Amino acid sequence: MLKDIALNTLPGLEDLPDEVTIPGYAEDHPWIPNQDQNYVFRKDDVRVVLGHLSTPSPEGLLLTGPRGCGKSSVVYQLHAWLRRPLVAVSGYKQAEFEDLLGTKEIVDGDTLTMDGPLVQALGTPYCTFLFDEIDRAAPGVSVALNSLLDGYDLVHVLDSGRRIPPAEGFRFMSTANTNGMGDLSGDYNTAHVLDTAFIDRNWVHSVWYPTPDEEFRILRGAVDPDIADDPIHRSIRLANDVRYLYTGRDNEASASGQALGVSGSIETTMSTRSLVMLWRVMMLFPNVDQPIIHALKLAVTNKCTPEGAEAIHRLAEAHFGDG
Repeated sequence: MLKDIALNTLPGLEDLPDEVTIPGYAEDHPWIPNQDQNYVFRKDDVRVVLGHLSTPSPEGLLLTGPRGCGKSSVVYQLHAWLRRPLVAVSGYKQAEFEDLLGTKEIVDGDTLTMDGPLVQALGTPYCTFLFDEIDRAAPGVSVALNSLLDGYDLVHVLDSGRRIPPAEGFRFMSTANTNGMGDLSGDYNTAHVLDTAFIDRNWVHSVWYPTPDEEFRILRGAVDPDIADDPIHRSIRLANDVRYLYTGRDNEASASGQALGVSGSIETTMSTRSLVMLWRVMMLFPNVDQPIIHALKLAVTNKCTPEGAEAIHRLAEAHFGDG
């Protein structure tokens, strides 16, 4: 059973009118993700994902963007708050299309076909199949999805060619750190070039990090209420400087960030996930020397080269002083 769910009940979308609704499950379903009570929806991303959920056409939706910017989480949390089932898998080098279809197992002497994640999702009304990190799987895996994204039945080659029509409301979504053209930054060296025939069958939406106001709301919900607003804002400015200087958008960094001249040394970004981790560490170790640097090391810079770590530490000192 379905019921209409008002979008203004979702955090970040409170100003939408009551009549803006979308169908969701009225009852529990084991594939509905857990809600993140601190999550804040961004209208630009929600508009695209909801538009794709609402369209009757069969093409997929590919969400691209740097790590930790919220590609997967917007899909998970929309399905959680709208009470829609979601089946998700992650791409990897050895993945094969048959892994999505199922396996053969021997039960009481009989060989049975056990349906895989794609087959299960395809047969469930208003279910979405999410292929996370699709560019980590070999291009042949995504190409095998082309006929499904053209609106044709899925042919289950492991089960005597059984044809499986998509259930009502079924949607296919995927995420990738690249836009399908391969790793152009050096950050994602396991990413493959996606076949253009697959890309042509998808909407493609680029996701970026939250705005400072959106990110503050996320962090304010995750950080101890006794911590003042000012250091949270400072951490967001630090993260944005790292992001801008890393991606070559130096003119968008703060004046203090630009003045340090460290953009050529920064080799990583800082995701919202990293910021939340940073604050969790600082709350756990509030009395160490230089708590911001200590937390940065555990959350971000111990994963960098010494030169890259020092560049980020200098940015942190510019925003926080020597604390």
